[in-house]
Amino acid sequence: MKSKAVPSSDSGDRARTRNIAIVGCGQIADAHLQELSKISGVTTVATCDAHLDLAMQAAKRFAVPRYYDDVSTMLRVERPDIVHIATPAQTHMPLARHCMEAGAHVYIEKPLALDAAEVREILSASQSLGRKVCVGHDQLYDPAWLALKGAFAISLPMPLTAPVHDPKALLPWIVNLLPEGPTPLRALQGAPKAQTAREFRELSAHPSVGNRGVELGTQVGS
Repeated sequence: MKSKAVPSSDSGDRARTRNIAIVGCGQIADAHLQELSKISGVTTVATCDAHLDLAMQAAKRFAVPRYYDDVSTMLRVERPDIVHIATPAQTHMPLARHCMEAGAHVYIEKPLALDAAEVREILSASQSLGRKVCVGHDQLYDPAWLALKGAFAISLPMPLTAPVHDPKALLPWIVNLLPEGPTPLRALQGAPKAQTAREFRELSAHPSVGNRGVELGTQVGS
């Protein structure tokens, strides 16, 4: 596999700095790289993608010194403290295990894995290897979610209506929420039952959207 190293004057003092690498350089990678650039005490040392041109472009946009198209090479050369995994969901489990076996903690984009069995595999590797796993359900601590959580004392099943003048305005919100799965609703509503992505899609197409918005929670059952 090809890799490209660009000389850097950064000393990468691991006593003071956490070295970060990102695997997967699609659209969401820019959000990761932008936020990482704002955090003191971390240095993004490498980008990695199966398509080298994507890794190169991301590296150049955010002044990351090196880029790769092979995860094993990147892990061996860079020895990152933390790897952000921003690849398709079906790759999360094997990549997370590979990175943890190389000594890195992992931050995994949502969804964490394809199913419960893969989640257990990730957590088992985390425990046996002594590495930390963080899943990117960042909305749970967004000020808007915290405000809603404090404002509503509700439990499922019950409707939570979001009235809008233009139903189409809801679609970006719904699309952004779908990968979060049931976690935000659990946090907001404090209930053990989950609203599924399929139910969200069904709700978004429901005739009631045209009149008074999407009623979240109306399809929750046993």
